[in-house]
Amino acid sequence: MAKSAISKTVIPTNHPTVFVKNLIASTSNRTADLTAKLKGKGAKEPSNTWHKGMNPVAHRLALNNGSQCGYCSVGFVMNMSEFIYNNPEATKKEIEEAFDGNLCRCTGYRSILTGMKTFASDWSAEDESDRMPCIEDHAEHGQLPTQVEIPFPKAAEISLSGVSGPRWMTPQSLDELGALLLKHTDARMVHGNTSFGVYKNEYLETTVYLDIRLIPELNSGHTLNGHTLQFAASTTYSELIDTLGQGIKKLKLINRKTSSSDISILEALDYMARRTAGRIVRNAASIGGNTMLVLKHIPMNTGEPFPSDLFTALFAVDARISYFLLEQNGRFKSITTTVDELVAACIENPVYADRIVLASYEIPLRDANDVVLAQKVALREVNSHSIVNAGTNFSINDSFEVKTATIVFGGIAPYPWHALATEKAMAGKKLKLSDVEALSKILAEEVGKELKAQEKRMAEVPNEGFTEEYRIQLAVSFFYKAVVNALLIKGADLPSNLISAGEVQWGNWPVSDGKQTYSLQDYKAPVGQPYIKVTAMYQTSGQTHYTHELPVPPRTLNGAFVQSRSALMNFHFVQPGTTKKTSVEELSATLKRRFPTFTNLITSHNMDDNMVNLQGMGLDQPLFAKDLISYVGQSLAMVLAPNEQDAIRIAAFVSTECIGYSKPGAPWVDKWSEPIIDLLDAIKKGSIFPDAPKAVPYVSHIWKITMRLAWPVSSCSTRTALGRTPLPISPAS
Repeated sequence: MAKSAISKTVIPTNHPTVFVKNLIASTSNRTADLTAKLKGKGAKEPSNTWHKGMNPVAHRLALNNGSQCGYCSVGFVMNMSEFIYNNPEATKKEIEEAFDGNLCRCTGYRSILTGMKTFASDWSAEDESDRMPCIEDHAEHGQLPTQVEIPFPKAAEISLSGVSGPRWMTPQSLDELGALLLKHTDARMVHGNTSFGVYKNEYLETTVYLDIRLIPELNSGHTLNGHTLQFAASTTYSELIDTLGQGIKKLKLINRKTSSSDISILEALDYMARRTAGRIVRNAASIGGNTMLVLKHIPMNTGEPFPSDLFTALFAVDARISYFLLEQNGRFKSITTTVDELVAACIENPVYADRIVLASYEIPLRDANDVVLAQKVALREVNSHSIVNAGTNFSINDSFEVKTATIVFGGIAPYPWHALATEKAMAGKKLKLSDVEALSKILAEEVGKELKAQEKRMAEVPNEGFTEEYRIQLAVSFFYKAVVNALLIKGADLPSNLISAGEVQWGNWPVSDGKQTYSLQDYKAPVGQPYIKVTAMYQTSGQTHYTHELPVPPRTLNGAFVQSRSALMNFHFVQPGTTKKTSVEELSATLKRRFPTFTNLITSHNMDDNMVNLQGMGLDQPLFAKDLISYVGQSLAMVLAPNEQDAIRIAAFVSTECIGYSKPGAPWVDKWSEPIIDLLDAIKKGSIFPDAPKAVPYVSHIWKITMRLAWPVSSCSTRTALGRTPLPISPAS
């Protein structure tokens, strides 16, 4: 059996990538086993001299036409390689769920998932018969899977001592960590370091990074019994999800005999954990790091508040956190407190979060009277921050009497916020649907007051168009679902049309399925045959390079568009902070003083010669607007700078601070002052695209779309014809 080639490079013991080397070395046999199981025979005709065979996952993805532009393909391959290695008996459903963090804009996922699901333990003969068999040409047939090599990156083989830029240290004890924190007061403690994707501006070139993964007190593992769940702050999201899944199964067995603990607590935590980020991030992100993102971004001017889903749920279930507080002598003091108390301490003292290191969490599992529900609404199912999230915990007996009620929301304040007035109104009373309307009014009022009180702080959250009223309605709807859910669990008799309102359906969907049907057109061969495209193997194996990866010539400039914030208006440039018109030259001089990397500002005046500013078949669409703006987001100018981020930053500044608007004059008045919404508006206003545009300085004619019905295959197709009269479409089409 061929073993994987593992790098033997010796690296500094204090370097974080020592974990990678140790992990690879310790798992080399399993990697070999997986490779032997998947590889088939070795590649006879490798595409490059250094290419010794493809990753089996990459090969299978290409073999099933799962690659189009290929930009996302390597991410899918990396994710699947890790997942199938750690879960060799994974099912089709588990494989599908593993890709919640991967996005593709080309394929529609059917072909990607088909390729990945061929590794599933429950992949059947019926599945194989439904799979579209693709044809490999001579070049692709040489790209066969073989043993997987995991080369050690050259850049990671050097010592970091004496290297300019970020400094990375790995303390192995609390005492060592304390000494480093006293010496480097601006140091940043990291574990998975996934927050870089959220708070890029906090990662400065001079930052000292302290990797705390080797400190024993932060790696206490996890325990679960009928009364508590304990886990270390270093626990990753993926590890927590596995622990919660095992715990739910275990408590279901316990509850059959004693009803001693509440499963809904674990189910609520599981729901929030699985909807956080995607599997790739969850494999690295720690629970403690996620909590610290909330605590460190509570004060003003610390960047946008972090709306952690899991922390809201921990807040609702009265979790306790053990942590170490750094004292002036460099020693750590051990403290255990509730989540509520820790948040209060960070609110009272804004720098408190900079002096603590989280150690572990303890979740009390009480009795079956506790009904816990976690909810969130975001722009995407996963991998997206919540607009509002909620954790509710009702202690309710079989007579529907509420002993205590806990209602917590994220996204209302820069920390999980208690709806105290609503909680008080519920406590000690019988829970009834007839009271929900009155309770909802109390909740809506106090959520509105809190939003008003937090308005200044929450203004740092990126504006995505969500109103305060929308957030209030989300909070009320979460509360309604929580009440119906609690009544259902406790066995209340509810109207049949309301039962679905309390059910949790997220994650309960079946395995997706898709088939591709086609007819071979042998008379066109090789056209019309299901050949794998030549570039597929290169894309899935990571050999294709894209624009951002390609070297550019010296003195290359990056451009970013200045875009309008208004429509159907005239525009002009103004100096920042004024309404006075200014010329392009004067504004450019101001921008150069304000932004040293600013190079140039391109406008329609640079494009006037030979009408190159106009584009489209009718040359009626300006590349850069000239006086009149037709729509929001129209390009007004382009900022040039040596690097991409500077260009984007300066262009955003010009868009918001250096553009003035005025109402247009003739002929853009009367009927033209209102936007055209649909085709009927266009006909009414005579805004029809001409067949032969007068704006074009040469004889032109716009092609017409026609339908041709008599094709060799039994399907309808469209084509374009120059000056041809459209054919009538029969009802059968």
